[in-house]
Amino acid sequence: MESNLLLPYKYHQEEGKLRYKFTTISGAEYTAYFIEQNYFETCLMYELSFEKEGGGKIYDKRVSHTIISIAKEFFRKNSSSLIFICDNTDNRHKSRSILFNRWFNTHPDSGFLKYNIVLESIAASIIVEKDNPLKEMILSEFKGLIKD
Repeated sequence: MESNLLLPYKYHQEEGKLRYKFTTISGAEYTAYFIEQNYFETCLMYELSFEKEGGGKIYDKRVSHTIISIAKEFFRKNSSSLIFICDNTDNRHKSRSILFNRWFNTHPDSGFLKYNIVLESIAASIIVEKDNPLKEMILSEFKGLIKD
């Protein structure tokens, strides 16, 4: 039997939207959402974002499991790439990037590749399906986007 700490929270998708909501055991309400971006010429790109309301600052391992689960569902429904740009308004973008990397590494999925770029003013990652025939072009555009 699987521990509850490893199970994602139950979440629901808002009808007709790429927005998912879930509530943690501490009462924090999360919204994870995907925003269509036109960063690249080679493919459709979505930016993954999430927000938390309430619940205090309690560390909850199930949050990462839930967001990863939502991202996997997104990929099952959409053959595209995800970009994750860490918010740098409070100068904690590098810490957010480290956390996102930890999430990805503790939830290995052989079907995806993740590329990171961390600069002084920005930290970003892109997730692409391994069998995406455009992955090299996508990576090249990603590197160009961040340099600009």
